[in-house]
Amino acid sequence: MSVPKRLPPTSETLRDDATRPYFLWWTDATVGDLKAHLASADPEERAYWMGALLREANTRDVWLFVNSDEGVSLMAPGRPRRPRSRSASRDR
Repeated sequence: MSVPKRLPPTSETLRDDATRPYFLWWTDATVGDLKAHLASADPEERAYWMGALLREANTRDVWLFVNSDEGVSLMAPGRPRRPRSRSASRDR
């Protein structure tokens, strides 16, 4: 069984730390800044920038910065991992 290959990034410039990525349009952060935020010791800072990356970037580009283990580790303990159904939320 072969492992599926990932698609290349939408732009090779996203591999350059000095590049301002398209998906951080509201800030002057560079790729290097994003990497530093994602590696921060502060979990809230990491979660904010991970959320921005996941919300704004093309899926192909997300994998340049994180792996699935990092994404799962940001989920707070005790929070549901998927949205509740409408009937479950009405029962509360």
